[in-house]
Amino acid sequence: MAPWQRLDLPELGLTPDRCQAAVQWVGQGGQVASGHRAIAAALGAGHRVWRPLGALLVIPGFSWLAGRLYSWIAGHRDALPGGTAACRTDSTGPD
Repeated sequence: MAPWQRLDLPELGLTPDRCQAAVQWVGQGGQVASGHRAIAAALGAGHRVWRPLGALLVIPGFSWLAGRLYSWIAGHRDALPGGTAACRTDSTGPD
């Protein structure tokens, strides 16, 4: 994992707007996932303990709920523990 500001976004098929809107996952094969699907992909590629949770996030029906929850969290990330003004979705980050 790496902050998008430190990556070569065009090489990864990403844009700053897309990265500011939601977390992104770029798999080894170049496939891109966004939002809750990116979280699911990261969990699925991680330690085996987290893989079932990653699979759950993309199950039809539950995926809808996970997407809604992700959108709410992303919209309020600056107010969550550890959040800063740079986390605001309307922020372009530090000057």
